[in-house]
Amino acid sequence: MPYKRPTRRPSSTRRLATLAAVVAGALLVTACAPWRIWTAAELARESQPYTAQPAQPTKRLLVVGDSTAVGTGAATPAESLPGLIGQQHPQWRIDNLATNGAKFGDIVQQLETAPKGYDLVLVLGGGNDVIRFTAEDTLRPQLQ
Repeated sequence: MPYKRPTRRPSSTRRLATLAAVVAGALLVTACAPWRIWTAAELARESQPYTAQPAQPTKRLLVVGDSTAVGTGAATPAESLPGLIGQQHPQWRIDNLATNGAKFGDIVQQLETAPKGYDLVLVLGGGNDVIRFTAEDTLRPQLQ
């Protein structure tokens, strides 16, 4: 008959220490929430959308969307996605109508108010609709 090792239950001290560690972690995460919210709001306030206006543009790019298109979180506008495109294509005119917090309904308005005649349109959005649980019935007409 094979030897069965007796199972040992963790001591009450170990269980208490584990519980204390879990509670401390939860408190730390909760305590950091206001700081993270403040930091995100500060990044949004400070971010500027990247634009480029060369004298003789070879193409015209319109950027619309949410904070991703604005470049919120990038160290500088040149390090945002539109900025990186501008670095690769310095002769392109880049107009950026994106706004922080924009949802698809706002992006539709950005497109409707933009002047005509762009060669390319870059749409970056959807994150705010996801985190704000925008209903599919609301989104569907905006995407058509």
